[in-house]
Amino acid sequence: MTPPREPGRLLMVMPYEQLVRKAVEAGFEVWSVWDPALRTPEYLAEVAAHSRELALVDFGDEAALRALVAGLAREHDVHHVLHLGSEATMAPVLAEAEALGLSPNTAESVRLLNDKHAMRGLLNAHGVSAVRARRAETLGEVEPLLTEFGLPAVVKPTNTAGSRGIALVRTAADLAEWTERVKAGGFEGPFIIEDYLEGPEFSVETLTAGGTHHVVGITAKQTTGAPGFVETGHIHPAPLD
Repeated sequence: MTPPREPGRLLMVMPYEQLVRKAVEAGFEVWSVWDPALRTPEYLAEVAAHSRELALVDFGDEAALRALVAGLAREHDVHHVLHLGSEATMAPVLAEAEALGLSPNTAESVRLLNDKHAMRGLLNAHGVSAVRARRAETLGEVEPLLTEFGLPAVVKPTNTAGSRGIALVRTAADLAEWTERVKAGGFEGPFIIEDYLEGPEFSVETLTAGGTHHVVGITAKQTTGAPGFVETGHIHPAPLD
């Protein structure tokens, strides 16, 4: 009789404490990686309590982060590397994991998800939710491109999340306000200009297993509205018929 396969060993980069805890409860062994500058010692102690080992590294040092991921994966015969945090460190971690054959997702897919212009190009090329879009490499290119593009339009950095740097531009005054906000936030570009789509906002939550996409549910988003559309709440499942 073939013995049951063990759940496996996971290397989690930037995991919430509850994700480590739940993985361990499910029978996995977990090694965790965090930047000590991003969480309190108390929080990191909770992560460490559920992990076989908590390794600390400066996420701003890409070479050190990649070396740590590769070293831990090889030393502990890790089965999967999972990045579970913010976008900034996804690309180097997934590139290293893919090189080791330990990532369930490709580095290219993560690049597309985190680059709004690249994702828009992919969707438009396949006729999926096609929307007019232009790319501005620098802040100075936005205004002349908007003149050609026409208003209203949505402008935003291509590589941010959480509604940071987004604005609906209807007038010159809107553009001036957005420009000052972007400068204050330190966003240097590139930027994307898109048609404004008016209406309620939803997200579709999916899980992909074995190459098949499964719709888990639909979430209704609550936002502050124009100009910044900052998300303030979510309703799941969405109240739809």
